[in-house]
Amino acid sequence: MTRRRRRQQVKTRKLVGIGALVALAAVAVAVVAGGGGGEGRPTVAVPPVEPPPAADGETIDIGTLLNGSEAAPPVLPERPNAAQGQPSKQIDRAASNPGAPAQPAGGPETLLQEDGRKVVQTASLRLQVQEVGGAFEEVGRIATAAGGLVASSSVSYQGDDQIAAVTIRVPATAYQSVLSELRALAKKVDGEDSKANDLTEQYTDLQSRLRNLEATEAQLLQLLGRAQTVTDIITVQDRLTAIRGEIEQVKGRILLIDRLSDLATITVHLRPVVAGVGDGGASGLGAEISEAWDESLEFLEGAAAAVLSVVVFLWWLPVVAVPAAIVAARLARGSERAARAAD
Repeated sequence: MTRRRRRQQVKTRKLVGIGALVALAAVAVAVVAGGGGGEGRPTVAVPPVEPPPAADGETIDIGTLLNGSEAAPPVLPERPNAAQGQPSKQIDRAASNPGAPAQPAGGPETLLQEDGRKVVQTASLRLQVQEVGGAFEEVGRIATAAGGLVASSSVSYQGDDQIAAVTIRVPATAYQSVLSELRALAKKVDGEDSKANDLTEQYTDLQSRLRNLEATEAQLLQLLGRAQTVTDIITVQDRLTAIRGEIEQVKGRILLIDRLSDLATITVHLRPVVAGVGDGGASGLGAEISEAWDESLEFLEGAAAAVLSVVVFLWWLPVVAVPAAIVAARLARGSERAARAAD
């Protein structure tokens, strides 16, 4: 019995050992097949699958994209186009917010120079001149010689005196020299006003806005190329029309500032020399003598007028005096007769 049990135990151990070896061999085969089988088996390249065109109503959500919905950003179907270098997410963000800063490839042609300033200069002169007509023509000649022009002019009369007003526009670089020439025309300068309005900051802001609008226009054009329905195309085109209108307005304001700052505006008021203003600007004792002389002339004019008035009205004296004398003589004679009768 003891031997038989020992033999059974030996067989059992042998079977268990064989089973364990078989199991280990199976595990090893499975591991080898899983780790190195990828090199032995041929691989199949799977090409990228292009998303199929969506049906109507399921294409690019242009309305949500342009309205700036950030809670659920739209997903644009990508088309194989090597020329498109910007991701769709960047296009979506710029299109949904046209006012957001953008970095375009290049700036506009009208860039402000580093040290350049946009200053609008204006001046007004009030001059007394010897001859208004001649000074009027000379103002136009000065403006033309400086490379400017006569913007407006007017001539009128105050009583017997001729007065004129001329507005000229001259290059800003010749502004001070033209003012000096205009002052030289006057016998006396009654007044001078000047003003300089610095528009540099406004000009810079307009250029930044123009760059942003042009960048938004370019991105909307890219977005228009991806639209697949009539509704989407019309929506993007409407936004493009609005953006382009703003671009034209900004360009117009930039051009206006350029023109205003390039040409200074000067308004000249001309009138004849008044009494007491001569070549040397009479003053002091000379002015008092001149005033006394004018007053004496006025007195003589008044006396002469009185004498002429008496002479003119003397012819009425005989007509009135003769009847009065006759009446007085008769009354005197009547009084004498009455006195004699009483005696």
